[in-house]
Amino acid sequence: MDTTDISKQTRSQILNACEVYENGRKDLLNILEAYERGNLELSSARTLAIKSIRIDFKTLCSMMDGLGVMGDDGKWML
Repeated sequence: MDTTDISKQTRSQILNACEVYENGRKDLLNILEAYERGNLELSSARTLAIKSIRIDFKTLCSMMDGLGVMGDDGKWML
């Protein structure tokens, strides 16, 4: 894929999405680690993980909406 034609704004949005993904991954790993150390009960770990995923999903969907529109085939068009 040739990325030389990506605008600075789009590049910035993609980097922001990567940051959301990376921070979400770190959050989930921290939750898992806290559970494995016995600092969180299973139900609390599960609840925190679901909340974290929902927040990241909503954030990424909002960012995706800013990048393009969904076509009739369900694929995102930039």
